[in-house]
Amino acid sequence: MSLLRCCKQVNRKKPLDGNYLSTELHRCLGITDLTLLGVSGMLGAGLYVLTGAVAKTTSGPAVILSYMAAAVAAFLSALCYAEFGARIPTTGSSYIFTYVTMGELWGFLMGWNMVLEHGIGSASVAKAWSGYFDSVLGYPIKTFLSEHLPMGDGRPLGEYPDLVAAAIVIALCLFVATGVKSSTRFNMLFAVVNIVVVLFIIATGFCLADINNWTKVEGGFFPFGASGVIAGASRCFFAFAGFDVIASSCEEARNPRRDIPIALAISLIVVTFSYVGVSSVLTLMVPWNDIVPKSAIPDAYGRHDGWQWAQVIVTIGSLCTMTTSMFSGLFVLPRILYAISKDGLLCPILSYVNENTQVPMASVGFTALLCSLMALIFDLETLVQFMSIGTLTAYSFVAACVVLLRYDAVGSNSLANTPKKVSVDEGTPGVSSMSSSVSSGDDSSKSETTHTVEPDEKRHHKLPQPIAAETTNLMRCAVKINQQENTNHKVEAAVINEAMPLPMTAPAGSLKPRYVGTILDFHLSQFDSGTAVITSLVVGVVFSVSGMLVLLERWDDLLHGSWWVILLFLISLCGTCGCLFIIFAHEQHVAPPNDTSFKVPFVPFLPYLCICTNVFFMMKLQAMTWIRLVIWISVGLAIYFCYGYHKSMLNPDREKQHWMGKICEKLNSMFTRPGCCSKQRSDQEGLILSDEDAE
Repeated sequence: MSLLRCCKQVNRKKPLDGNYLSTELHRCLGITDLTLLGVSGMLGAGLYVLTGAVAKTTSGPAVILSYMAAAVAAFLSALCYAEFGARIPTTGSSYIFTYVTMGELWGFLMGWNMVLEHGIGSASVAKAWSGYFDSVLGYPIKTFLSEHLPMGDGRPLGEYPDLVAAAIVIALCLFVATGVKSSTRFNMLFAVVNIVVVLFIIATGFCLADINNWTKVEGGFFPFGASGVIAGASRCFFAFAGFDVIASSCEEARNPRRDIPIALAISLIVVTFSYVGVSSVLTLMVPWNDIVPKSAIPDAYGRHDGWQWAQVIVTIGSLCTMTTSMFSGLFVLPRILYAISKDGLLCPILSYVNENTQVPMASVGFTALLCSLMALIFDLETLVQFMSIGTLTAYSFVAACVVLLRYDAVGSNSLANTPKKVSVDEGTPGVSSMSSSVSSGDDSSKSETTHTVEPDEKRHHKLPQPIAAETTNLMRCAVKINQQENTNHKVEAAVINEAMPLPMTAPAGSLKPRYVGTILDFHLSQFDSGTAVITSLVVGVVFSVSGMLVLLERWDDLLHGSWWVILLFLISLCGTCGCLFIIFAHEQHVAPPNDTSFKVPFVPFLPYLCICTNVFFMMKLQAMTWIRLVIWISVGLAIYFCYGYHKSMLNPDREKQHWMGKICEKLNSMFTRPGCCSKQRSDQEGLILSDEDAE
């Protein structure tokens, strides 16, 4: 019985009540701020290091196609983040998306995974920044520290403690602590420099281009064949990792329902143009087999007489690019820790928000400590491989959440069934009576729909909400009763038309009418719709990834007509089509016409393709990377069951004394004043502002 209760508790889903839009953070980010954050997160060290490495060893000049394929895969994941960012505009990104959709344990593991992703990402870029800076000076730092403070042979620990990398992490965390507006101004300055340098490289690179490097060099444009393009795409995909920084900044965006999807789209277009443009000019300036991977672009200019001065500009641009990439990770990681702590799953001190800067200061301090330590002692290659699997896992879970949400495969507590409050005007005839009737005629309901901002609540910035985005049945009944009792029929009709746009369709998750009574209905009737959709999704991904591995590893055997390879591929193809058909045969959740938030098109096909692509890339990683992930997840599970499970905001017994809770309470009392930490947890009324007020 206790085991059954535990299983139910770990799958509890976070409800989205009227207060989930309330925040202690500062809502000040517009489309430009969010776009440049996304560009900074994606346009990192990969532009100057990864491009040359992939062109030299994996794809040749076809690295251009590898970047295009990777951009398509990243765009599929970005679509899923855009939908959730518009529907759940709060800090937390894949953590909060998974918490609301799948449950608490899965959400915590995704949050823990994001700590791994952004922490290691920032530390690895800091290592790359330090190494690049040291190479410009002639390696004096490496020589001195290797001689006086040696640590080993470089795996997994570094050869020496990288003091420069640790120092740059701490310095950037100080900028993050100054406040979101000043942080974004700092990021904007460096991001503009990055874009200008990229345009300089593309413009001057085409002036030095030689088309013979694509046609007459050994192997031509495809020296490694189609398999090289695919292998290169799997490596180039990680250059696009980082766009989720936009979704993680929802709680500080002025109008996230509009701005998040737009910022994601613009940033991906800018970054794709940058990677494709730079890789094109690099392989046109230098034959692919003569590229120097570690300094590909500066070396390309050094090969042309009279262009050595351009190396200085490229060096400045590369340092600025790595700075902004590192900054984006250090900016978003404290927000993730804040979101997890605010829900009670981590020590409450991490959710402490400074009243002046409106920044989670304790989370910033923990981020500085964690990332600086990793940059100080670990090897760069170890950090990069560890980061990759965390990124792909998060992207896969978010895409799966979109499918489960659309088909209502996550139970009645899903986002699709979460009621939104209706903002009403007291001056409209009949509306005040409607407001009171919704709460059984009690006058207290009026405070829920027309709330006044008190002086101590002014710093809780709110969001615009679409009027009656997903109206509940209770609201429908209240409006109908009000229509019968009120004499002003025109006003009542207008209220009903605005608040009740929901079409009459079959429930989400049920079989479509055309399949009712068929053999499909007969076989699926013994399962509930959620089980059928989830099982089909998991089994279908297994079939699809198996088919992709067959194509990749046995392509020559397939061309030569090997019967067992053809059979395996056909089984994978039929299994994929069958599972997709089962999902497609169910009704999706239909949003009301006045709900204008972004939705992923072509569900379940695009999210399904996203999951398969991410899992396929994960299968290409080394076995040791998987072992490290298992160790990291095991640590996360220990933290959850020792602390988060007991102290969760959804646990009715959370006030009971617990040994881990006592330790965190002591830490919290040491660093915070009473009542300063997480004022948002107090019982407060919801406030809905119009779009004009939010701007």
